[in-house]
Amino acid sequence: MLLSKSRQRTTADREIHQSRRTVMKENAYQFGMRMATLRDFQDELQQIIERRFRADAATPANDTVLAEDPAGLNQRTLLFTLVAVAAIRHAWRCWAESDGASPLSGRANASFAEVYRTTRRND
Repeated sequence: MLLSKSRQRTTADREIHQSRRTVMKENAYQFGMRMATLRDFQDELQQIIERRFRADAATPANDTVLAEDPAGLNQRTLLFTLVAVAAIRHAWRCWAESDGASPLSGRANASFAEVYRTTRRND
């Protein structure tokens, strides 16, 4: 029963997404509003990431270079923010273009795992 409802919701979510895509293509203003919302989300995410970097730099085991270099901290924060947003967009697009059998949250986890596998060091 729960699985059935989840699949129904996933199908409905995909239909809503398809409708939104159509509306966005036909109404540039609404697309602009969506981009503004995405920008607000990105700004909030960047603040969260910066707080995390500052907290990590404050621990004795970590280098304090980022805490002492505001420009460097800002650049690293921006980089991580953009990578996170890209992973989220990747997950959304893969999910929207799939058959809808798996939940978006699972697709998001897979996208972030792929980012980790691709970027981790093998020193």
